[in-house]
Amino acid sequence: MKLKTTCLIYSAVILICTVCSCGGKKPSAVSTADGFSTIKINEIEQTDINLSDVCDSIEYVKLETNEKCLIGYITKIIPIGDSLLVVDKETARKIFLFDGSGKFIRQISQRGEGPQEYEIITDVAVNNNQICIIDGARLKLLLYNIDGTFIKSIRLDYNVNKIEYSSKDMLAMYFWSNNKSTLAKNAESPTLGVYDLNEEKLIGTHLWHDNRINTTFIMMCLNTLHPDVDGGTYFFKDMCDTIYNVKKDVVSKSIFIDFGDVHRNSQKEYAEMACNTSAENIKEMFNLKRQMPFYMINRAITGGDFFIALFNSKGMSQILLYNKKTGNVKLSHLKKNGGFGIKNDIDKLSSFNMYAADKEHVYGTLSTELLLLPLTKLELPKSLDSLKAITKETDNPIIVKFKIKIF
Repeated sequence: MKLKTTCLIYSAVILICTVCSCGGKKPSAVSTADGFSTIKINEIEQTDINLSDVCDSIEYVKLETNEKCLIGYITKIIPIGDSLLVVDKETARKIFLFDGSGKFIRQISQRGEGPQEYEIITDVAVNNNQICIIDGARLKLLLYNIDGTFIKSIRLDYNVNKIEYSSKDMLAMYFWSNNKSTLAKNAESPTLGVYDLNEEKLIGTHLWHDNRINTTFIMMCLNTLHPDVDGGTYFFKDMCDTIYNVKKDVVSKSIFIDFGDVHRNSQKEYAEMACNTSAENIKEMFNLKRQMPFYMINRAITGGDFFIALFNSKGMSQILLYNKKTGNVKLSHLKKNGGFGIKNDIDKLSSFNMYAADKEHVYGTLSTELLLLPLTKLELPKSLDSLKAITKETDNPIIVKFKIKIF
């Protein structure tokens, strides 16, 4: 490993932090043309963000707990009108449907080895009254009605990691960068595909990835696909600063987060280093991965008028909030240890974690263990006292709805 390469990367980190610490928001921080927005991070003043700055209220939805709906860990929340679809793919390996008040309606549990069953739940997507499950163990899609009735299954010959509907009968698919088998061409593999459920075939592949890159050193984003409340889906991927919109089979740029030239140079150099498979370089890369030497979008979510992104760099986190209606932006200070950068000054309890969104809300979770902790130093609102009074530690997690305000 050349010392020059390592020094360039760490110099880039220092420069990024220095530039980002400069105050003052310039008029050119956000520009929009033909529906494509560019947000220049270096021209936004970093601030302490209180939850009340961006959120009108917090609502807690206590999910019913009984033997038919025991949830170990919530991996995905999908708002469906006045109902909530909750996915637990790790513990229960089931999908649960609740009404808006948290009352259990039904479970979708078709686990097994039969043609109508799944072995594991890799991801779930919903469109109107149709649910699609990707079973990564058996490489197949399974379609069900919202009442759990089986529709059909489709065999695949490639791995799919994430799915969302891009239209009524089309899926946007995310292929993790190590998918180098049947889809690879000319030493590259696609990271995004569009699949036609009627024709049962892949009709488009996009955003190709260099197969020389050792993906061991690339951190996978948490929610690469996220539904657009106006139809279609949003997509972003590892080591890419652009958010794409996918409607039907059309892929277009939606938002570009401009972290600056220093970031881009560092990102490019890191990608080049990840192609080097020498033992010395691999050791160096493992060290660098722990302290990612450039910004990486970790999670992004969008509602009616808002876009929120969480990104990481050098073991620190920062959150960006963008109001698409007003053009206003808020950028938190860098926080250590994975902090979300927003202080809850409303009820002092729930972290602003982002699982899903509708036009007005961001959905998160609250564990019963945290709710029931004896937080003697905090004066919690009476509404939380009443919630604590009816909650047991063995109850299901609680859904948190943050109502986003216009800022």
